[in-house]
Amino acid sequence: MDKTYLYTLDNGKDPSNPGNWVGKGAVFDETKIDTAHGGFVPVGAEHLWAPTHFTAGGTHFLLVPDVADVTSPGVSTTSEIAIATSTSLSGNYSFQGTYAINGYASDPAMFREKPEYAPAYLNWLVYADGDGDNCGGISIAALNSGDNPTTVLATSPITFRDGGQAIKAELGGCTRAGKFTGSVDRPYLEGASLYRFDGSIAEGSTDPYYLIFAAKPSGGTHGASNEVIAYATASMPAGPYTYRGIIMDASSTEWTNQASIAKFGDKYVFAYHDGTSCQANDSRDCSNGPRRSSPTGVPPWSAPDRGRSSCRSGTPTVRSASRRGSTRSSSRRRAAAWTH
Repeated sequence: MDKTYLYTLDNGKDPSNPGNWVGKGAVFDETKIDTAHGGFVPVGAEHLWAPTHFTAGGTHFLLVPDVADVTSPGVSTTSEIAIATSTSLSGNYSFQGTYAINGYASDPAMFREKPEYAPAYLNWLVYADGDGDNCGGISIAALNSGDNPTTVLATSPITFRDGGQAIKAELGGCTRAGKFTGSVDRPYLEGASLYRFDGSIAEGSTDPYYLIFAAKPSGGTHGASNEVIAYATASMPAGPYTYRGIIMDASSTEWTNQASIAKFGDKYVFAYHDGTSCQANDSRDCSNGPRRSSPTGVPPWSAPDRGRSSCRSGTPTVRSASRRGSTRSSSRRRAAAWTH
């Protein structure tokens, strides 16, 4: 993937109908961050990954990961998150640098806390700290306050209150592959996004922070399968978290899945990606679950409808749509999906 594409959805349109999404073309190109133009990515790497978008102080921020080494094992250890900005949602994004994170960083998701709730920091960046070969997990970075959240103040891995016993019991552990050895006592985790919901929606929990993430089951009570979408809750953004279970079960056609939830009008959209059996170049597909009504502050947590994905012909092949691209609402009540 060497380009990031934008699709928009006007207010009142059904997000589960692919025809309602309007393509705006490529808004970012990998050449903007390659070594020939002062960046960190080898020329021709074609490794743009999992973008996200947010606005702050009137500026549009597009965060796109890429790698400094496309060979093994470097491709599993050198991912960085590029920061690009524009004055327009679909405008000409310019490269501003990368987040100063020590180690692998991909699948970014920005969480901006309301000042009245902020326990310590206003801006948080959730990211994947490894890939499937090295059994990556999820980490979180505290960023500077204000409308230019580009400075990393501290980073820490996401941990579970029970030491990961519950998630391992249901989904199993992870054995490293390729040039990596050993194993970890949890499944491979990636593609996380963080939310605050003031109405408790997890039985027996009063935690306001909800972490949505993809997990690769290897066994446990669930059994081995393609990736599932699961969630965990915490009293603070940095955790520790309590594993709560699976939101969406595995696809039968796609190894990976990532998802996000966005408020759209008075409803919520659950956006995820899936694979299709359409054509060889249609390896992944944008899918959006139906809009569902919910009490104020409480999103829909019933299992989203997986049957609404659709085949797409031609290029680009969709890497993701949601926080692997990210679905956000703007002041014009227009949702945006970012894809490769």
